[in-house]
Amino acid sequence: MSATQTESVNSRNAIVWVIGVGASCGTGAAVARRFAREGFTVAVTGRSAENLRAVADEIKAEGGHAIEAVGDAQDEARVLEILGHLETIGQVEVGIYNAGKAIWAPSLLMHSADFEAMWRVGCLGAFIFGREVARAMLQRSRGTIIFTGASASLRGKATFAAPA
Repeated sequence: MSATQTESVNSRNAIVWVIGVGASCGTGAAVARRFAREGFTVAVTGRSAENLRAVADEIKAEGGHAIEAVGDAQDEARVLEILGHLETIGQVEVGIYNAGKAIWAPSLLMHSADFEAMWRVGCLGAFIFGREVARAMLQRSRGTIIFTGASASLRGKATFAAPA
């Protein structure tokens, strides 16, 4: 993206919202840092305030803009609350769903409750996020929604029965 394009994006108060930001070495943090380097304000959401603060501080130290919003992807009310807050600051132009809950167990040893917990984050949370971000974007007739996945989904192993 050129400097002119970045200035144009910033003049629209564009926000990139990354939900599923954990440790600073993970995919969510890396994606947030990359968009911040391109001039976007990045909102980072995850369950750990400490992890979000570390990622946001890193972005700010590099001259970027970051917003921390603690939340769980499967908590519909919280997702709506965060989105509503972000839309008062600017416009969510890019929504990135990176949340997952891996269960490292062979299929025959996995409990139904474990599988449901993984499904709630990986599927239900993705549905809630995608639906609500799309609603906001449709009002403006623009935006991008990206869903990430784990490399474990591409390489089978005995304990990779249900990684998300």
